[in-house]
Amino acid sequence: MEKDPCPSCGAELNFQSSQSIFMVCPYCSSSVVRQDLELKDLGKMASLPEDISPIQVGMTGHYRTLFFYVSGRVIYEWENGFWNEWHLYFDNGETGWLSEAQGEFAISRPLEAKLSPAESELFLGKTYAVKNEKYCLSDIKEVTYKGSQGELPFKALVGYRANVYDFSHAGAKFLSLEFSHDKEDKFLAYVGEYVEFLNLKPQNIRLIEGWSL
Repeated sequence: MEKDPCPSCGAELNFQSSQSIFMVCPYCSSSVVRQDLELKDLGKMASLPEDISPIQVGMTGHYRTLFFYVSGRVIYEWENGFWNEWHLYFDNGETGWLSEAQGEFAISRPLEAKLSPAESELFLGKTYAVKNEKYCLSDIKEVTYKGSQGELPFKALVGYRANVYDFSHAGAKFLSLEFSHDKEDKFLAYVGEYVEFLNLKPQNIRLIEGWSL
């Protein structure tokens, strides 16, 4: 764990992972990026929209044989609302995401196979084969970062825009491709599966009055 003072308010910031380069100060809401041995203030993070979620930064759980903890989140906004992407650090050094949207939960991890799809050739119904698994493009949406929280391995600034292509699978799996509007950024590819929240054996969850898990 690395401890550094917030460049805005001076409060002690604890980076749990050496992979993290970005943090939203929990005291003054400043967006802070770690560059070499210094922290740089990128300005205040906008207030996060109200939501009801059992997940919070610091929650832990298990996915298959791996232990994970929630380091932060990014809120994605699109024309029909928003959803949470909670960033995970696994105990084997890998990273992933716990998605939460409309009461459904899913775990996704970076795709290891190298892909080079042309965004102009993606259309609804198109199939894509990854490791002998077939995925069908079922949803396309433009997204914007509404806000972020906690610590992350990349800068998650409000206003980031991208096109997201979601591919469904005959089972509970899915493939997701994200193309940034900033053409200098490489596209992101993730594979995952839908999960039952309680099967993750969550600990240190957010307590919500009237709810019992």
